Amino acid sequence: MLEIFQDADFESMGGVFIERLDYLENDALLKLRIKTGSELPNQVWQATVKDIISEKISRSWVYDNGANNIEIYNDHYLLWEFTDQHTELYVNGAAENISEYIGARFYEMHIANFGDWLPLETYVNGGGLFAAVQMLQGLFARGPKKVLSQYEKWLNQLGKLAYTFESDGLAAHNTRKDSSDLQLMILDDSFFIGKRLIFTRIDD
Repeated sequence: MLEIFQDADFESMGGVFIERLDYLENDALLKLRIKTGSELPNQVWQATVKDIISEKISRSWVYDNGANNIEIYNDHYLLWEFTDQHTELYVNGAAENISEYIGARFYEMHIANFGDWLPLETYVNGGGLFAAVQMLQGLFARGPKKVLSQYEKWLNQLGKLAYTFESDGLAAHNTRKDSSDLQLMILDDSFFIGKRLIFTRIDD
C-alpha cells in the first residue's frame, strides 16, 4: 500500500477515503478506498487498529475531499500521553517580561510545534494559559515529560523560571502506565492510536 502512495498523484484527483468504520471488540476496522489519480488502479483496503486506545474522527471524509496521504508513526507527541513518563511543571518567581507577552509567545510556540492536534488546555493548568503565566509560583502544567520539557525550555527562554518535578502521585501513576509500543495513523484531520496497525487489501 505504501508503494501506491509513492506513485499516486493525490494532489490533482486522488485521495484516501474512509468508506466505513466499524468496531469489533477492542479493534477499529476502517474500509479505505484509495483513488490513485493516475494510471494505477484504485484499490480498497481494510486498516485494522488493534486494541484502539484513542481516536479523533473528522466527518470531512464523508464528502469529496479525502486525505492526501496516510501517515504512520511509532513516535509522535500524540503517543506520548500513553508511552512517556508523566511529570509536573512549576513556575517560581517574577518574570523578566510582562505576562501578556509571555502568554502570547508561548501560545505561538505551542501552535508551531504541536498545531491543532494537541490543544493547549490538554496539559496546562486548568485556570488557563494566561492565569498560569501570571502566577508567581505554582503548577503550570502536568503531563508527558517530553511535552513539558518543551514547555520548560520555552518559559525559561521567555524569562519565566520553570522547573519539572515528579510528585509521589505521578510516580505511582507512571508505575502503572502501559509502556508497550503503540502506533499512530493520521489521515488528514483524523487519527487512530492502537497497539498495532494491520493493512489488508480487500475486493471492491
